[in-house]
Amino acid sequence: MTSRMISELPMIRRMGRIAEADGHLALFWSASGVDFCFRGSSVSAEFTSDYSTSKLWIAVEADGHPLLRMPLQKGCSSVTIFHSADPYTFHRIRIFREVPVFPDDPESFLTLDSLHFDGEITSPPASDLMIEFVGDSLTCGQGTAKAAPEKSSGGFLYSPDLHYSAENSYPRMVSDILNAEFRCIAVSGWGVLSDYRNDPSGALPSCYEQVCGPARSQRNILAHAAEPYDFKAKPANFVVVNLGANDEWAFRHSEDHSTASFENAVVSFLAMLRKDNPEAHIIWCYGMLGDLFAHEIARSVYSCQSASGDLKVHYLLLPPTGKQLLAQDGHPGKAAHEKVAKILASYIRELRIRR
Repeated sequence: MTSRMISELPMIRRMGRIAEADGHLALFWSASGVDFCFRGSSVSAEFTSDYSTSKLWIAVEADGHPLLRMPLQKGCSSVTIFHSADPYTFHRIRIFREVPVFPDDPESFLTLDSLHFDGEITSPPASDLMIEFVGDSLTCGQGTAKAAPEKSSGGFLYSPDLHYSAENSYPRMVSDILNAEFRCIAVSGWGVLSDYRNDPSGALPSCYEQVCGPARSQRNILAHAAEPYDFKAKPANFVVVNLGANDEWAFRHSEDHSTASFENAVVSFLAMLRKDNPEAHIIWCYGMLGDLFAHEIARSVYSCQSASGDLKVHYLLLPPTGKQLLAQDGHPGKAAHEKVAKILASYIRELRIRR
């Protein structure tokens, strides 16, 4: 059996905006993790996890098929992630952080520390496409986990960690359709101008240029979460933004959330996205849960196009999620994400052909 710290395995592909500290891989965002090929009999992984309100879940898949989905206990955990009856065939293994960053949990912290394996680890298949997904709970896959609520003596308890699945979300699906690498920058409940409660501290542009600004615990800060993100290290070919649903909620429930301020926030964020991703196509999609701001987003995109001649910024109106496709918490279920993934993948294919 071979044991290696993650830092000792450079052939493993790092997924998402991650950081390495003392040989450990900090998994901040939804869908962050590792991707590799393995030939042998078994692989186990060691994690370090901490939380106060929301457990941290992982998912494992082999050759595109789900193998494991589980919460990690506090402290160090050793998890057997793969067994093979055929030690001579290579299998592609991916380990995902299933849940998003939880800004309100002061203890939330997750690292992948090491792998223990009986066999050989090699690099995963190469890809010439990197897609960055920016959004809220829709991008995090809220509603796609199919997990039952926890029970208590007084009835059911709401436990947010039960409701998310990065593996069942449209970012993972789009990326698989296109054989792309991907990363997610998404916080549940956040928006462009504010969060759903009209709190401006829940505006995603405020943390976009950090590795993971919403991961505010001291341990995450020591793991480099608050540092500036290096956009040149692995440039995105496409940036897919799906924001506006929480701003719409805030607008409907607050008198001081105006359409004009929202539109200005969209224009400002588009300028930031272009500065940080100078060569990428930027696609702002919207409409899975409401379309109140469809006109404002479209006008902002077309304004950017006309003002600077930037023809690589686009607007894509998504179909609304029908009641039959809604799942937990009134969010789109897996079938809705599959539908959106096909639309987005087709749109990205068309843009790649045009270039």
